[in-house]
Amino acid sequence: MTRRLRSAVRRNWRTLFVVVSVAADSISLWDAAGIAYWLRLSLAPAATLTPEAFLDAVLMSWALFIFFASLFGLYRAAYHALMKEQLSLGMRAYLFTIPFALSLIYLLHWQTFPRGFVFLFFIFLPVTFLTGRVFLANLNRLLQKAGYGTFNALIVGYDGNSRAIIETYERNPQLGCSVKGVIADPGSEPVAGVEDAHSGILRYPLGSLSTVIRSEEIDRVLIPAVDDRSRLTGLLSVCREMNIDLKILSPTFDTLWRFPFVHDVAGIPLYSRRRRKTERLKRFAKRGFDIVGSVVGLIVLLPVFVFVPLAIILEDGFPVFFRQKRALAQGKSEIEVIKFRSMKSGSEKVHADFLKHNKSSGGLFFMEADPRVTRVGRFLRKFSIDELPQLVRVLTGAMSLVGPRPLALHDLENVTPENSMQGFYELRGRAKPGMTGLWQISGRREVDFREMVLLDLYYIENQSIMFDIEILSKTVPVVLFGKGAY
Repeated sequence: MTRRLRSAVRRNWRTLFVVVSVAADSISLWDAAGIAYWLRLSLAPAATLTPEAFLDAVLMSWALFIFFASLFGLYRAAYHALMKEQLSLGMRAYLFTIPFALSLIYLLHWQTFPRGFVFLFFIFLPVTFLTGRVFLANLNRLLQKAGYGTFNALIVGYDGNSRAIIETYERNPQLGCSVKGVIADPGSEPVAGVEDAHSGILRYPLGSLSTVIRSEEIDRVLIPAVDDRSRLTGLLSVCREMNIDLKILSPTFDTLWRFPFVHDVAGIPLYSRRRRKTERLKRFAKRGFDIVGSVVGLIVLLPVFVFVPLAIILEDGFPVFFRQKRALAQGKSEIEVIKFRSMKSGSEKVHADFLKHNKSSGGLFFMEADPRVTRVGRFLRKFSIDELPQLVRVLTGAMSLVGPRPLALHDLENVTPENSMQGFYELRGRAKPGMTGLWQISGRREVDFREMVLLDLYYIENQSIMFDIEILSKTVPVVLFGKGAY
């Protein structure tokens, strides 16, 4: 493999591995079908299964399994998640596939379809899936040893707490991180690396930064928790100049792993290598996805846009809609959100009087049994129906279906230095505001402001159409059951 091709494969390895994972699962499913077909003929040769019926059943089952596996995040997880988590997601997809596939088989071929084949097929599918995933895991380990799906890291600002970062990567080799050295000393003169007695890896002075990046082929620079943003200026300049990812981590960075859709270390990305063509393609695909999704949503939910205004008018009169200026962070671009009004008229004018009852922190406001909310409003909020007019904002391009939650300007004033993460919460402004996002499907009021910011930054770093579909699919049950609503 030429050096240029190897470099291209490494850069796009995440996407390539998703393709490999889909191929492996497809082969597993067709293997299960082949085994079931052979056994069915061996056990009862008199029974016939036409090629058309066989193809219909297997193709339908394959399409359904890949669909549900994508919906539950199996292929996004394939890159970094533990085998146990991948098998759990695969089992969920399997359990959802069975009833849908049986229903389609019943509608198309049940009268002439051998039940024995169906039974054997779904018995052997978990076995072949497990076998395929074990093979895939071993293949991934071999490829990581060859340098695919891995990155070389350098920790700058190393201290005792940074050992937790190194240990996390050591415990989770599937993350593909190889810490090549640490920089702890403020010295400006480059010197050769000295092995650190505590960490067992090489230590360098700050003046060796550029030299170490080149000699160790560093892909990512990691910084433990930062108290002074001013000292990042020079480091950020070097990373931009050398096109190296720069990310802030803390000893508690892995707390977000309690959320099932976080499969990687969730830090604060300060700089990521830009690939203009890829970025443009992603923006184009996301915009197309938003247009199609908002149009479909507006058509399907048309009856809601008829009856909800009537209910609001009957209880509390006009206006039907609530308009408010919001932003992702102080000083960032403002957007006017439009929602079905869920509070009594004039409630926004007395908002300051209720701040003492706020149960949340930072730019979030939550109050139990808010007396300003109408009876219709409680119902609208419980099932997030009040958010539906924002589909119009998505259609016009002001918002996205999935993205960070825009916050009211007066709530952003409550973001203090203590909960602003040294001001890094402003990086939420790198994305377009969304109707739903990781915060909404994580429990909303059960998630504090700091966790919301980290979830938003994790989404921004990993956003894709596949991730958007996964979040939207998880939004549906959250909305239907009113989880975390207020």
